[in-house]
Amino acid sequence: MRAATVIKVPTQSKKIPAEVLPLVAAFLAISFAFGVLARESGVGMVPALLMSLVVYAGTAQVVALGMISAFQPIWVVVVVTLLINSRFLLMSSILVEPVRKWKPLSRFLFAAQVTDETFALLLPWTNKEGEFAHKAHWIQGGAYVAWGVGTVLGFLLPMDSAMLTRLGLDFALGAMMLSVLALQVSDYRGIVVAGVAAAVSLLAAAFGIGWMTTLLAAAIAPAVGVWLEKKR
Repeated sequence: MRAATVIKVPTQSKKIPAEVLPLVAAFLAISFAFGVLARESGVGMVPALLMSLVVYAGTAQVVALGMISAFQPIWVVVVVTLLINSRFLLMSSILVEPVRKWKPLSRFLFAAQVTDETFALLLPWTNKEGEFAHKAHWIQGGAYVAWGVGTVLGFLLPMDSAMLTRLGLDFALGAMMLSVLALQVSDYRGIVVAGVAAAVSLLAAAFGIGWMTTLLAAAIAPAVGVWLEKKR
C-alpha cells in the first residue's frame, strides 16, 4: 500500500495548471462511485475513507472491496493490493530525475502520490524542473483531495449502483484511463504496448484470473516497450 499525504514543494507561480480541474472532476466521479459501492458492500465510511487515503488507487481499491465482500482473509487482500500497486515502483523510478534535488521528505511524499493519471500528466515535464515542481504540487494535491472528498460523498448522497450505471459513472474509471492512454500513444511502439496490455488483460479474464489483470499487464506490456526501444 502507499502512504498518502499531500505533497508540499516550493512553487514558482500561483497559477493553477489547466490539467488540474479536469483531473479533479474525474477523481471526484470515480471516488464517488467507489464510495457508493463500498456502502453497498457493507464497508463503513471511515474504513472506506481510510482505504482511499492510504491505498489511494482505484483499481486496487475496487479489487480489495470485492475480496472483502467475499470474506477473503485480510492478509490476502493486503498482498493482492501490494502486487497490483507494485507498478508504481516503475512509474516513480521514471520520475526520479526532476525530484532528485528535493528534500527526502518531499521526495517521499511525491512518490506516495503517484497515480496512473498524475504520472501521465507529469511525464512531459520531467525535463523542466521548476515547472515540474509547480505542476506536481497542484496535480497531485488536487487529485488526492478530490479522491477523499468523492469517497465521503458516495456515502452521504442517496444514490445506489443502479443509478451509477444510468449516469454512466460505472464507466468513469475506464473512460479516464482511455484518455490517459491516448495522451501516451504517440508512435507505433505505444500502439504495440497498448495492444499487448489489452491482450494480456483479456487473456487473464478468460482464464478466470481477472484480479491479476493489472499486475500482469503492468509487467508484460512495459517489458515489450523496453524491448522495442532497445531494438530501435
